[in-house]
Amino acid sequence: MMKKAVLVLCALSALLFASSCNGDSSLSVQEAFLQREIPGLVVGRKDMISSIRPESVQASFNPTKHIYRVGNAEYTEYFILFLDSIPQTEGSSIKGSVLLRSSSLSRTYSSLSFTVQKVQGSLVWLWDPSVSVGVVVRTGL
Repeated sequence: MMKKAVLVLCALSALLFASSCNGDSSLSVQEAFLQREIPGLVVGRKDMISSIRPESVQASFNPTKHIYRVGNAEYTEYFILFLDSIPQTEGSSIKGSVLLRSSSLSRTYSSLSFTVQKVQGSLVWLWDPSVSVGVVVRTGL
């Protein structure tokens, strides 16, 4: 009986330890995305361009064609966001696609239906919940 109690106690301790290791595990994927503070592309919980640093992010914006480009300092990793319109109002919906390029990956995410989740200064957070794709871009560069 004592052996069984010790095993149960060990199992509970292991579960508690495992759940505390993931600091952001209590946040949903979308909530974690909304905590980003620099332009970038996220698929699920994965930052698709991990080499982007706040001090060296390269970004451009074509307001006529609604195209955003974001990359690292050397532009060896970048994405291009194509939108139907310029995101401005929280809660609005926008259709778009994303082209991602890096040394190890080339991928296009098409037919995305973004919702403007947050607008803070010149930064805009776009999220497509159906595929867990999020993009943060800077408007009015």
